[in-house]
Amino acid sequence: MVGISRDPVESHLRFHESLSLPFPLVSDPEGRIAALYDVRRRLGLGTSRVTYLIDKNGIIRRIFHHELRIKRHLRDVIKGLAALESGPYR
Repeated sequence: MVGISRDPVESHLRFHESLSLPFPLVSDPEGRIAALYDVRRRLGLGTSRVTYLIDKNGIIRRIFHHELRIKRHLRDVIKGLAALESGPYR
């Protein structure tokens, strides 16, 4: 698991330490990774909240896109992770 956003490295470090995250965060200030995964907000304003679940073979198994409903986003991603861990693609 890895988190990616356009936030600067310093912001990632503070966020990572404050939550003791068990995964790395990657800074994408120019939006190159966001462009590769087509993660753009409507009308081209910034990036959007998208989570890709990618199995150990590098295959995208689920995509979650909830722009405003963050709690639902987290709930759905956690369920998706559990399914991926227990399913045939682990």
